[in-house]
Amino acid sequence: MKKLLILGTGAYASALANNFYKNFDVVNLYGIDKDEINDINLNKMNSRYFPGAKFWSDKLYATDNIVEALEETTHILISLPTNAIIEVIENKILPNLKHKVFWINASKGFVPNYPLDQDFLNFIIPENLSHGIYKIIGGTFAVEMMAHMPSSLTLTSDKNLYNEELLEKFNSENIFTTWNDDFVAINLFSIFKNIYAIAQGMIEGLGYKKNTQTLLMMKSLRELNSIYNDFKHQELSASTLTTSALLGDFILTGTSKTSRNFSFGYSMISSNLEEALTQNKTIEGVKSLKELSFSHPKIIEKHDILNVLNRIIYQNKKPIDEFKKFLNNN
Repeated sequence: MKKLLILGTGAYASALANNFYKNFDVVNLYGIDKDEINDINLNKMNSRYFPGAKFWSDKLYATDNIVEALEETTHILISLPTNAIIEVIENKILPNLKHKVFWINASKGFVPNYPLDQDFLNFIIPENLSHGIYKIIGGTFAVEMMAHMPSSLTLTSDKNLYNEELLEKFNSENIFTTWNDDFVAINLFSIFKNIYAIAQGMIEGLGYKKNTQTLLMMKSLRELNSIYNDFKHQELSASTLTTSALLGDFILTGTSKTSRNFSFGYSMISSNLEEALTQNKTIEGVKSLKELSFSHPKIIEKHDILNVLNRIIYQNKKPIDEFKKFLNNN
């Protein structure tokens, strides 16, 4: 039996479950929100995120009983806010898991105190409980995946653990998943694209049009390539840059108000940090920028756009002044 356990009952977890259920005999979603769990089990819906949309399969089942959820599980897919992953794994999963599984992380964001060029899960999951640790990332909005709109994802591992069977498990009629070996590039982009999306939202909020928005995006890509070069001492390859996890996710996150990070940046033009955060507490780019300023300050100092954002968000500088100076100097 092949059983998929998805950690999380939020929008992205639900959308992934709604697409990959055909590839597994059983699909469980583990969460702590009783209303979401009951809605999934009783109504076959997750009304908080997808009003009126039903799951396509009766085999999907949500639970807050982790012991029950882990029974016979073969694959664990992580779809949690980044700041919750370690706590859930160390306090809930590892004490109750008795056998090896495949670990697949679909969460995006920065995990403090771990190297940016390695998968932090390798530091907390023992070998006797792992068939392999993978990351799956792409340019996707959950609401469109839930509606079975054609979408793409990228699967990778920092151990180059290519697995054709696993790749097939995370393909579906509407999700096209490809493999890429460059974990460093994919992991860095998954963190930094959220930060740069905030800048894109600010530029649009300030009234700059497509020419300037494109200019900022190209400069952001150059900074991302510079950050990558500091770790790998080489340029990004075209084949890696054009994956769903890199250019695809970067464009999607940095050009749409459906993106929480973009919308946060846009809303900050007419409000302040606290007011903008009240609209949505889960802004990965804000958290990543703050953590990076402590753990990797040289990365912030070296790159102009990151510096601009750091001054605006955490030093209370005016966005219009900071972006004018940036654009005039570049």
